[in-house]
Amino acid sequence: MEIAILFLVLLLLGAVTFFKPQLKGIIGELEVATQLYFLDKSQFTVINDMVIKTGNHITQIDHVVISNYGIFVIESIQMSD
Repeated sequence: MEIAILFLVLLLLGAVTFFKPQLKGIIGELEVATQLYFLDKSQFTVINDMVIKTGNHITQIDHVVISNYGIFVIESIQMSD
């Protein structure tokens, strides 16, 4: 039983290490989306995770903020280790 638990712990640690860059990216995008959520909704329209398809090409934009001040495109990048 202890060997099975140890194996599961090692498997989980391996999975976290393997997917760390993706997890960091998701966490970074959620942090920015959380901050944008608190903008005044009467002045700002926020679109998170916008997907644009042109022909056979697909691109993803993390955040778009539309207001009287302009249109802002935000790419979230988590830089810390």
